[in-house]
Amino acid sequence: MQPVIIGWDVETHLIEQGNLTPKLVVATFAGNPDTLHLVSGFRTAAPPVLSPTSYYYDDETGWSLALVGDAILDFVVTLVNEIVEGRVDKLVAHNGSFDWAVLCNEFDGLLGVVTNLLERGAIADTMVREKLICIRDGNFVVDARNQSARTKFALDYLVMTYFRTDISAGKKDPNSWRLRYSELDGMPLNHWPQRAINYAIEDAEWALEVYLKQGDVANEKEQTAAAWALHLMACHGVYTDLDAVNAFERNVRAQAEQANRAAVDAGFWKVNKCGNCKGTGMAGTVPNLTPCEWCHGADHDTAVFSGYYKSRAKHTPGKHMARLRDLVNEAYHGHPPKTEKGAISTSADTLAGSGNDLLVRYSQGASAQKLLDTYLPILRNGTHAPLTSSPNVLVRSGRTSWRNPNFQNPPQKGGFRECFIPREGKVFASIDYSGLEMTTLAQVCLHFFGHSAIGDAINEGKDLHTLFAGHMLAKEGYTKTYEEWNAIRKDPTHDLYSLIKDRRQRAKAINFGCPGGLGVASLVTYAQGYGVDLSFNEAEDLRNAWFEMWPEMSDYFDMISEASNMSFDGRFSITQLYSGRVRGDCTYTSGANSYFQGLAADGAKAAMWALYKACYLGELPDYIDGPCHLTGVRMWAFIHDEFLFEGDKTTAHLWAPQASRIMVEEMKRYTPDVAQAAPPALMPRWLKDAEPCYDGAGHLIPWED
Repeated sequence: MQPVIIGWDVETHLIEQGNLTPKLVVATFAGNPDTLHLVSGFRTAAPPVLSPTSYYYDDETGWSLALVGDAILDFVVTLVNEIVEGRVDKLVAHNGSFDWAVLCNEFDGLLGVVTNLLERGAIADTMVREKLICIRDGNFVVDARNQSARTKFALDYLVMTYFRTDISAGKKDPNSWRLRYSELDGMPLNHWPQRAINYAIEDAEWALEVYLKQGDVANEKEQTAAAWALHLMACHGVYTDLDAVNAFERNVRAQAEQANRAAVDAGFWKVNKCGNCKGTGMAGTVPNLTPCEWCHGADHDTAVFSGYYKSRAKHTPGKHMARLRDLVNEAYHGHPPKTEKGAISTSADTLAGSGNDLLVRYSQGASAQKLLDTYLPILRNGTHAPLTSSPNVLVRSGRTSWRNPNFQNPPQKGGFRECFIPREGKVFASIDYSGLEMTTLAQVCLHFFGHSAIGDAINEGKDLHTLFAGHMLAKEGYTKTYEEWNAIRKDPTHDLYSLIKDRRQRAKAINFGCPGGLGVASLVTYAQGYGVDLSFNEAEDLRNAWFEMWPEMSDYFDMISEASNMSFDGRFSITQLYSGRVRGDCTYTSGANSYFQGLAADGAKAAMWALYKACYLGELPDYIDGPCHLTGVRMWAFIHDEFLFEGDKTTAHLWAPQASRIMVEEMKRYTPDVAQAAPPALMPRWLKDAEPCYDGAGHLIPWED
């Protein structure tokens, strides 16, 4: 039996900085003929039927309804009652979290209703569904359905994909009603231009049609609920500190300026229009460059004024790409990295790994300039209104992503994190799962093979990196126990402190790099991200030692290899444990990563939902007795395995541990055989290195940098 679905949408004032719930203007709804009974009261004459608060139309394909004012709430209540009575299955919107948040902001008392509908699975979002479908079918990045175009998730793209109908004109036209509904706010509907009504209704109709075309989708309810919780994080937003933002600019600008200096010194920056040195101030060919005797490296205006050459044309500074490629070729001794088209690569990674000091400095400076261009305007916006970022509930692994700014991978330079501050009287809490992906990897191995040395070590309370470091050191002739090495790594005065610290950092790179199926060469590159320089032979020895340490991983990669070998192109699908979400078109490495990364993501999103209910509704899970201390606390970001909270400073010692308990217990539903930990740390601003800190009474207190 086909489900009974209602499509809907809202049109609002424009979104502004600090406000993701703009004022509601109109809500539209659409249904098939089997739900005509819901709108019979609006059909007072032959359609279309207009009144000051409603517009109604129907034909043989279904019905459409536009409402303004309190009529919106009345009809939403009717639909909710129909769901409770079992006569309607789902309310469907595209990017529905935005629409529901607008409604909740407009009408009091709806938040609990929305929560109940999400838990029933009665709210659907065609954008979330499409992401799940594209992950399942291998179309998430490149869409085979559309001649391998880059996949998009906007409603007009879905309509074109499923119905070959182009509705993009109304979306892209700067004069369309899409951006002008504030002009109609307060105007009776029977005075609206028909085109404004039609545009508003169209999205509700298409949301319904797209939903019906998409079919069944696994893991939909959980991901839709997570999308809602993430959107509310963005709605809450976070402020930045003007002094810290100015310091960030000074720090990063100083680093950025070295790019130009390095480019000039290296001879590939065009400072003028001299024909002898191609404007670079350095004549000759690489590696035999000498200062230009014609222009003496002067800037363009000075060169013209001094008569070095005559030119009335304006000079535009920039890179001399041929010279830069020659420098790269020289740095790599004639064997430089190449682009896909076979040209010499000048990417940031290529320059950073060249070993040429000037190229490395240029790469670092260019990276800093990109940070300024990307992040400084955003940080400045947050000094006068909360930053309302844009979270994305799903990438292929099942994890989340962020933009504006990119909280998922925040800059490491210049004090970016320190720019973010809590509101007056509040404090931040960072609660991060301890070694989450190792725990989910262990759970996956226990599920498939019935054994896991990784899981055994975690359940014994051992630090995996110290344990593996001790295994390495045993091969070097040291005979200390795990307990001894663990004590030494916490004692900076010990003679072997530096040794265990170095080997533990190596162990961390190997423990985190190997589970994704990296080969030896890739492992060398991966370890550099942890500040670990390994030769090929060293990486190979460490990789072999890793398999000795964790024997279940041989079984794991045998399973991945078997799946890969079953297809002619090595691509395969995996089904996520517990959630049933499918990822298609996996390569060997992405398949290896997805089992444990996806499990970690699913458990974290379950925790996110329980935390949302506690923070917004004061509802605690059954496993927690006593009052809810999280009421009124807000999550403002979720980054990898870490939740960031903002809450009252005076009660933080109560609400932060409660949040930690929820995170641990919810993750246990996805790792029932492996221990979990999520220690809370309070902080006066966002600090990367914040750790749990307690006063003499054992109360959690803010960590100070």
